[in-house]
Amino acid sequence: MLINLKDYQNKFIRNKFSHVFILNNPISVFIAKIIIDYFEIPPNKIYLISFRETNVDILPGKRIKINLTFLDKLFRKVFLFSLQGIRLRRTLERTCNEFLLYCDWDNRDIIELINSNKHKGQAYIEEGQSAFNHFREYGLRKNRFYQFQRLKRWKKSSLLKDKLSSDVHTFIEFFNDKAFGFFSISDGSYPLIDKSKKVMLNDFSYVKNAYKPKLIGIKHIGIMCSPRRLKKDWCISIKKLIEYLPNNSVIKLHPEFYSNKIIFNKFLCIFNNLKINKNISLCDNDVMLEAEMLFEKKYLYGPLTSLIKYSNLLGSDFKKIVIY
Repeated sequence: MLINLKDYQNKFIRNKFSHVFILNNPISVFIAKIIIDYFEIPPNKIYLISFRETNVDILPGKRIKINLTFLDKLFRKVFLFSLQGIRLRRTLERTCNEFLLYCDWDNRDIIELINSNKHKGQAYIEEGQSAFNHFREYGLRKNRFYQFQRLKRWKKSSLLKDKLSSDVHTFIEFFNDKAFGFFSISDGSYPLIDKSKKVMLNDFSYVKNAYKPKLIGIKHIGIMCSPRRLKKDWCISIKKLIEYLPNNSVIKLHPEFYSNKIIFNKFLCIFNNLKINKNISLCDNDVMLEAEMLFEKKYLYGPLTSLIKYSNLLGSDFKKIVIY
C-alpha cells in the first residue's frame, strides 16, 4: 500500500522507509537539501542518484551510479523502455528497504522504479519548466502495455517538439495520481495540482548553511543552454553569449554538458580557441547558482531557462538574450 502525505508527515512512519532521490540538476539538489533537513531524514536511509553527473556534495547519503551503455541506448531506441532504469531498480532492491521516491517527473527511468515491489510512495521535486506547465495528474497503471503506449505518446511529442524547436510539450502525462506530495519553492509551481498535495519549502537557510560559495565578488554570469538547443555551428551561439557578458564574467554550462564527455570536450575546444578580448572563464560543475544567489545579488544572462524564475525569487536579476 502506498503512503499519503499525512503518513509522510509522521516521523515514525517516514523513518521506516529508505529515501531515494533522483537528482539531475542543481535546483533539485537545492530542494532535496531542504527536504532532508526539514524532515530530519536519517543519512543512512538516503540514496542519491544522478544521470547527469550533478554535484550532490551538500547532501548526506549513499551515492548510486548506473552508467549508460551502448546496449542501454539501443534498448531505448528499439523498445522505448529503460534498461538502465531496470538495472537501477534491481540495485535498489538489493541495497535498500522499502523506499520512497523523489523525482522531477515520470520519465522512463522513473517508471522502472515505480514498478518495484519495494516502491511505497512517490513525491515530485520542483525542477525547471515542467513544474510550471498546466499539467494535471494522469492515472498510473503498472501495466507494461499501458506504459509502452504512454512512452509512444511521449516519443511522438518529443520528436515534434525538437522538429519545431519548441519549448512546449504536447505530452502532458508527467505527474501520476498516486504521488503523495509535490515539493516546491515557488508559488506558481504545479498550478493544476490539488493544494492538499503541495508542500511549500521556503527556509533556504538549510542550503546556505551547507554550501560554500565559490563566486563571491563575481556578479555577472552567462547561462549556456542545453547542447540540444545549439545549431550545427556552436561557435556562433558561444560568441553571442560572450558578447553580452561584461569583463570578468563566468559562464555556467547546462547540466547536460557534464553528462557526456564528448559534448563537454567539444564545447571546451571551441571555447578555448575563441579569440576573446575579455576575461571570461567557465564555472566548475560544483557551482550551484541557486545557492550562490543566497550570498549576494547576481546578474544572469542567457536564453529561456527556469533560472529566470529562480533568480527573481532569490533576489537576483536575469537578462533574457537570444543565442540560438
